[in-house]
Amino acid sequence: MKKILILLIILVVMTSCGSSNSDYINENVLELEEVGKNENITIPDVSGLTVYEAEKILTNLGFDVSSETKKENSNTYEKGTVIGTNPAIGRSRPKGIRITIIESLGHNSKYIIENYVGKNYVEVQTILEKEYKMNVTIKKKKVELFENADVIIEQSLTPGTEITVSENNPANITLYVPNVYDNYPDFVEEGWSIKEIKEFAEKYSLQVVIKEEESEYPSGTVIKQSRTGKIINGATLIIYVAK
Repeated sequence: MKKILILLIILVVMTSCGSSNSDYINENVLELEEVGKNENITIPDVSGLTVYEAEKILTNLGFDVSSETKKENSNTYEKGTVIGTNPAIGRSRPKGIRITIIESLGHNSKYIIENYVGKNYVEVQTILEKEYKMNVTIKKKKVELFENADVIIEQSLTPGTEITVSENNPANITLYVPNVYDNYPDFVEEGWSIKEIKEFAEKYSLQVVIKEEESEYPSGTVIKQSRTGKIINGATLIIYVAK
């Protein structure tokens, strides 16, 4: 309203002075328009509204609303509703300024850590990360015997531990799985027995063939192997032993 009154006064005064001053009038009109663009607007209270409703209100006022919301837990506002804004509600800011909506993740909830030993680590990791917002680290641990390379053999958090579910401050857990061989071991240098090699071959779906050769080593000693490098499931592994 103030801008309109000032504009009318300028037009009346300058019209009475003749058309020679039209350039001056135009300059003042442009200046007033520029002032309008930089006019500060109070950020309204959109807390408790849905993100969509808040975006619509702020956009209609001339603010540039970020497409990405900042998410925080809240014991006051339901999940998916607006906690506040950045810059904060009630602040005066020019049109066109970028505003980020702070979206509620809902109440802080608790989760009791279970015993994951023996379970598939991929399934457990997916549940903990997606449903309980945890940081999950997978580490390999050396074990002498294992039935399945994908099962959890140990965990860093004791079953029964209570954690707070929070996307901004996630709880951490480490899951340990067997340190599976990627390459064939050196059966000769490491002194593997025929029984151990057969168990190894079964776990990696290898076809093992035992051949005897004359040797100065004691009978039954592994003296040579046909494969080294990366293990390929289903491959044939020939083991040479002393007669």
